[in-house]
Amino acid sequence: MDIRKIPLEKVKPSPMNPRKTIDEGSLQELADNIAKQGLLQPITVRPVEYYDMLDEDTNEIATIPTSYEIVCGERRYRALLILKEKEDALNIERVAAHRKKSDNYQTIASIVREMTDDEAFEAMITENLQRKDVDPIEESFAFVKLMEKGKSLEDIAVRFGKSIRFVQDRIKLNTLIPELMVAVRDDKCSISAAMLICKLDEEHQYKWYAQSSAYNGMNKDSAKNFIRDLFMDIDSSPWYDSDDQNDEAFSGGCGLSCSECQYNTANHACLFWEMKGEGEGRCTNREMFSQKNIAYLLHVIDKESENFVKKGQPLEYGKTVVIKESGYHYGDDTKLLFESAEKAIDEAGYEVMESSDIFRNRCWYDEGDERLDKMLKSGEVYRCLSFMRYNRIEPDFEYYYIKKAVGSEDGSSQQNVQALDFANKYKRNNDIYIEKLTADLRILADTDDVKDLLRSFDKTLSNEEIKALMLCIIVDAGASRNLSDHILEDVENGQPLCEWLDKNKDKYPTVVREYMRYKISSSGVNYDRSMQTAQQILMEQWAADRMEEIVSKHKSDLDKKQRKLEEKLAELGYDTNGQLLNNK
Repeated sequence: MDIRKIPLEKVKPSPMNPRKTIDEGSLQELADNIAKQGLLQPITVRPVEYYDMLDEDTNEIATIPTSYEIVCGERRYRALLILKEKEDALNIERVAAHRKKSDNYQTIASIVREMTDDEAFEAMITENLQRKDVDPIEESFAFVKLMEKGKSLEDIAVRFGKSIRFVQDRIKLNTLIPELMVAVRDDKCSISAAMLICKLDEEHQYKWYAQSSAYNGMNKDSAKNFIRDLFMDIDSSPWYDSDDQNDEAFSGGCGLSCSECQYNTANHACLFWEMKGEGEGRCTNREMFSQKNIAYLLHVIDKESENFVKKGQPLEYGKTVVIKESGYHYGDDTKLLFESAEKAIDEAGYEVMESSDIFRNRCWYDEGDERLDKMLKSGEVYRCLSFMRYNRIEPDFEYYYIKKAVGSEDGSSQQNVQALDFANKYKRNNDIYIEKLTADLRILADTDDVKDLLRSFDKTLSNEEIKALMLCIIVDAGASRNLSDHILEDVENGQPLCEWLDKNKDKYPTVVREYMRYKISSSGVNYDRSMQTAQQILMEQWAADRMEEIVSKHKSDLDKKQRKLEEKLAELGYDTNGQLLNNK
């Protein structure tokens, strides 16, 4: 073993070292320990630069190393640098006082080995992974690098005495977003939670990070609950307990039964092993699961297609009608799912009607009850297929009392029922117009153009007391990346934030405008007409041209729909309020 005293200035850390973080506190402790006991274990280095020197005795050229790269022992090296810096400062004083300089920490005991890049890297990884305090993120990085070097999971597991599942999970940690990597290193996020969340895409990792940071904490229970809400429970799928035992027929493009599908957590012993034993598993592909829901819905309709009201046909006695619920506010994902289902039903050639447009309320008599049969025959009650259930597609046959049609004593006129449906759609179109306009303005308010524009506005606001309001606004708008990234930068909450407010009164208008932009681009504007009004006022001021384009587009679509309904109502002899025309 070749151990040499090498000057510290000739030694440098390796850029290949998988250990990227070193705690400064523990580094100082190590330096103090070396100062008391000396360096008990030499570091390992490899020569990386050389120069040629003529040996005058032999008249031969000798290659001499001039610099070395650390393979193992970077913490010891950095601790000695701390001691060397102190020693250099003292030596300046010693020279000035004509005293001998100290050289206790000018060199470092080193084991010198010739190594290739691959050999050095493997040695670094081995040394780092054998530490008791090994960082899981560094462990993940090291395993990934070994995989890139051609090592198999089995090779890594055997070499470090770990299970293959352990190695797989650690490698998956490398997909964590940077914020969660930091949280794991700082012990703010438990490793069990990180091992669950790392299996999600970047968008959902950010959602969980924001949610758990604000409310639940970054623990395993929080992660599991988030995944339960995010992924679809196969046990509760509409086909799970149906008579259709083979779900491949309505697989919606995935081509497999859930029992064999790669996106079912129950089929991945290593991936979601933390949730093992929780029913039949959860589908991790929301889009494909939604497609399967819709495919099953069409499957249910297709089984008795002759009994369903076709598109363009009037409501007929004895026929089943597909209905949807109106007047509810759904989240964006759920709303999109329901819209996709409605579109699929429409493309299949079936009519979808608003339940509140035609029907009064549900009839709760059981199927086969004589009273229900009697009302079905008279047209007082209709058989309906409802497909909207909270946040999922779930076909369910129900019975509804029909509204009495205008101009009909008993509600028996098919023509009147259809006219009432058209009139209600005419009214509903105005609400749809507002909903679509609101959604597009939310997107516009969240564009970089609008964000940049707000920062360029005149910086004039008033009084000192607005500081308290500023604090409230900042807390409420804390989820806004624009506010934190471009305005507040690295300012922390509490007293430092107050100090920042004192020094940056000229930025008050920017904060207020960002707050308003944040509010009108959030989902809350969907449910509040006052906020919708504020949204339109602000966007007219901030982006008038874009606002005009959006309004014009949706107004044009509305006018086309309304004209078609006006024509259909006129053919039936009714106005847009569902009232008979005088000439009928």
